[in-house]
Amino acid sequence: MDIKEIAIPVDSYKLLRQLILVLRELGVPLDPCSEEPLLKQDGQDQLRLHIIAIPRVEEELKLRNYKYDVIRDFVDAVDPREYTSRVNRYEETLLELREKQGIKSRVP
Repeated sequence: MDIKEIAIPVDSYKLLRQLILVLRELGVPLDPCSEEPLLKQDGQDQLRLHIIAIPRVEEELKLRNYKYDVIRDFVDAVDPREYTSRVNRYEETLLELREKQGIKSRVP
């Protein structure tokens, strides 16, 4: 997969607010309940905003002169869409149960 976890240094809360507006504009997921983005403090007491970025977001951040570090590159990670079955494995069981209950099948 062509995505990366990146960390953007944040010096002030004014910069953080500005960065959040930029990320919203770029369509980056912003859901604090699922820790996106995640604000962390590194070992040198520097605040850094961690996000998952696609190449388009990285390019835009570079164009807007935001510095960032790549924390993790998911290039070797398996894309779950490749190994997830597109077949309904319960189709036959559901048909049998519907027949036993006298329900007409909704499956074509």
